[in-house]
Amino acid sequence: MCDFFDDGTTKGEDKETKERIFRVCADLAKRGIFIPRSFSFDLSAVSSIGIGGIAPAAFFPDTLASLTELIGGLKRFRVPYAVLGSAANVLIPDDLSEKNSAEDADTATEKGFLPGVIVFTKNLASLAVDGENIFAFAGVKGRDLVTTATAAGLTGAEFLTGIPCSVGGATYMNAGANGRHVSDAIESVLSYGTGEMRVRSVSECAFGYKDSVFMKNGEIILGVTFRLKRAGVSLAEANVKIAAEARKKLPAGKSLGCIFKNPLPQTAGDRRISAGLLIEKAGWKGKREGGAK
Repeated sequence: MCDFFDDGTTKGEDKETKERIFRVCADLAKRGIFIPRSFSFDLSAVSSIGIGGIAPAAFFPDTLASLTELIGGLKRFRVPYAVLGSAANVLIPDDLSEKNSAEDADTATEKGFLPGVIVFTKNLASLAVDGENIFAFAGVKGRDLVTTATAAGLTGAEFLTGIPCSVGGATYMNAGANGRHVSDAIESVLSYGTGEMRVRSVSECAFGYKDSVFMKNGEIILGVTFRLKRAGVSLAEANVKIAAEARKKLPAGKSLGCIFKNPLPQTAGDRRISAGLLIEKAGWKGKREGGAK
């Protein structure tokens, strides 16, 4: 049975959403599907910068079957949802109600409920090495991918060193650093949409600068096959150290990562313009709203 909010509706929570989530839980339970979950889930506890309101429920599927069944149930019962990996590079709202305006965000003492549930992929964290390829489920952390590749003497993923990300999230927005992007190392992506799984070749993923087809078509990334190069453990370790040194130049402390796009220059052939520099020139460096700065 589903024990969702047995003691009634929490202040600020949408009763209709609660009832629909209850139906999803009951429907899954009837079919013998039990997914780890948490109710009235405070997203600030998992955000990389400690922000976010309260989701009526958070689910943590640990198999592809349970994830796809859950998504199907949420769609059938019209429960809004979002899929997150490590909750980095995501600006999670504290509240979507009108009361949390820019004027009172710094002094608000109550967090609001968000309109839907969060589906976390963190429990889908297995990976396997096959020659020069590594298959990683969406919930694998970037650091674990780098560690596994390095131990196998494979290079091509070390630019992810120090970046707080999951494989799914990094692929979704084609994360990059030091002139390299995740798409440079991808062979194919296993995704789920319109009720079925499919394997997309890297060309079918339409990767671009902080962009991919998954940002447009609503498909959920389940896993990724990375195409790396064998170079030996010593060279792989050396490359990781170089990447780690480069990360030391970045500001310390909590961070969402690089969420802004560097705009294209007006003159063809020039490098992209630094978004950080433009923000600083506009006088917005250090601006704060609620927990986001």
